Amino acid sequence: MFLKPRLVKCSHGLLSGNDCSCAVLGLAGQFHRPSVLPDVCIKNQFLKPRDFTVEMTEFHTQENPSRVYVRRPEKQDHVLSLPTPFPISGAWRSRYYEPAMANVEEDDRLRLYYALYDSQRFREIGKTYLKEPCYWSPEEHPTFFEPIREVGNLCANLYGVETLQRTGLCSHPCAEPRVYLYIAVSPADRKVPVYVTDRSRPLRLDTVIANAIRPWYEKGHGKILCPVCLVQTSARGTSLEFFSRSEYVSHWEICHAPDMAAVTTFSATQLNTRIHMGHVAYVLAVANLHSIQEAPSESAICSAALKNYGVTEYSDILADFLGPVSLDDFEAICNDMLGPSVQNAPLQESEGSG
Repeated sequence: MFLKPRLVKCSHGLLSGNDCSCAVLGLAGQFHRPSVLPDVCIKNQFLKPRDFTVEMTEFHTQENPSRVYVRRPEKQDHVLSLPTPFPISGAWRSRYYEPAMANVEEDDRLRLYYALYDSQRFREIGKTYLKEPCYWSPEEHPTFFEPIREVGNLCANLYGVETLQRTGLCSHPCAEPRVYLYIAVSPADRKVPVYVTDRSRPLRLDTVIANAIRPWYEKGHGKILCPVCLVQTSARGTSLEFFSRSEYVSHWEICHAPDMAAVTTFSATQLNTRIHMGHVAYVLAVANLHSIQEAPSESAICSAALKNYGVTEYSDILADFLGPVSLDDFEAICNDMLGPSVQNAPLQESEGSG
């Protein structure tokens, strides 16, 4: 028999006045302690508790505290075990905690590992983690600085980005079944190409990205959408945030350097996949900055490459969010991509005219 957790309404819902269905699961008076929690506030107008319900695979369940000890007969004692992700889940087989390399046969690879292991560096970063991330100096911060924008919002109520990995679900950024290629969005129609992942070729996504935006990073043609930011807000409203090659390199270094710490943590908004594709674009752009010429009015996307890799589906997720393109938006796009409109440009006589 397993007793259900006692649910207590969370404090942030009471203080903010926004109705939400988050629950406090503390240690006192609780029978089950979670290791993984929903990564966003469960606000009634956006998400509901049932959106986070994970279907159990079997009726037999077991408690999942964040620290669990199991009986080890040969030790005549209870020893530290590995926790499973959810408070009550299908029974994973018990595994005793063992440090890395504890049971590896000694050979040259093992000796190489210990030859490479810098115990002084471990002590340095361990000393950093004796303090909360809010007290880390820029010189010692393991991710340079705390994230901003979307990743920063996810970490705002955590200790920092370091907590995201400890409380999230591990997932490879290329493992999404259907990847929204935000990086290959055209300013004209705002449609998002959808790539269906080929699991027999796990890193095929990188190849798709490299070929889809080749005109942009090789020749400096056009502008691409930042796949992490997606939009920018101003007094004129909300619009998609496009960058030329040189602009993108500066933007990525300034805004998204620490985001890489979240690239292996699953996100239902495909944030980890978006960070990955954004970093791929950054590396490709840096490798081609020797070509200083840029042509923002040209097309950044190779449509033929998308078609060659089986991309035939396009999503209207961004267009639906932003709404119809107004005349002002259209003029802004034209001015951004082509420069000031011809009507506003000073008249110039063509060469050789009388």
